[in-house]
Amino acid sequence: MSNDLIDQIYESAFVPELWPSTLGVLAEIAAARNGWLAIADGDLRLCAASTEIARNYVAPLAASGAVTQSERWWRAKNLRRAGFLGEQDLYAPEELKRDPFYNRYLYPVGLGWAAATFF
Repeated sequence: MSNDLIDQIYESAFVPELWPSTLGVLAEIAAARNGWLAIADGDLRLCAASTEIARNYVAPLAASGAVTQSERWWRAKNLRRAGFLGEQDLYAPEELKRDPFYNRYLYPVGLGWAAATFF
């Protein structure tokens, strides 16, 4: 990771309006369709996304509480593992097929495969 990107991440932490472009750079590095960030301590404090599509879909979903109330969120949070996690770290394949959050919110709009980290 370049020092410029590290600086950009730190700067975004203090200037939240910079998160969309920072998340865009990270998504580009990961060859991902978009990147998003949610900051929550029970209540949602910030939601930022790298693309307009993600902002239009994920921000209201996060604001509704659906993200932080999902099984996906709690499994990832409770693993307390450093680094990024994927669905395969959280679910057995048969569990993932039955998860209501994926089936109701993610899969219908072509989302659902992600890497996430908690800190």
